[in-house]
Amino acid sequence: MNFFVFSLAALALVSQALATSMDVHFASCKPAGAGATINSVNVNPCSALPCMLSPKDSYNVTVNVTLTNGLTTGQAKLGAMLHNLFVSYPGFTQTDFCKNLVDAECPLKPGQSVLYKMLIFFPKGTPIILLPSVIEIEWKLQDQTDKEITCFNSIIRVNKNEPEERRIPIRV
Repeated sequence: MNFFVFSLAALALVSQALATSMDVHFASCKPAGAGATINSVNVNPCSALPCMLSPKDSYNVTVNVTLTNGLTTGQAKLGAMLHNLFVSYPGFTQTDFCKNLVDAECPLKPGQSVLYKMLIFFPKGTPIILLPSVIEIEWKLQDQTDKEITCFNSIIRVNKNEPEERRIPIRV
């Protein structure tokens, strides 16, 4: 019995270690050098492009960005294009760009490259059944004057094959 429990624990650890992250394809919304340049966007876990997000999991997203100009404070926004409308991503809380930097702090200098980390997930109660299977997401960075200095778009897939208890029942 102990060998069985040990084997399951080892399998769980190996599975977690094999969870991969990937640099995703993205399109910049602003011309390079407009205020900042997005160098890369990484999603973990993600094993194939476009990344498939499951409503039961959370995802670490790291954005590598190089500032053209300095930045004293910044606001990040995350949303999705649903039926040709930009909708703010529910539950996105890492809006303070400076507080979510990795090994850096504001103010930032011109030419400085930094890593911004965010955690994304589907808040409990999200009506997954109503979402399209493929969603275009958009991330924006605004400077201390609320001017949008950079943004990117990327595509994600939504795993709709979740247990029914995670979904909100729809009454007709």
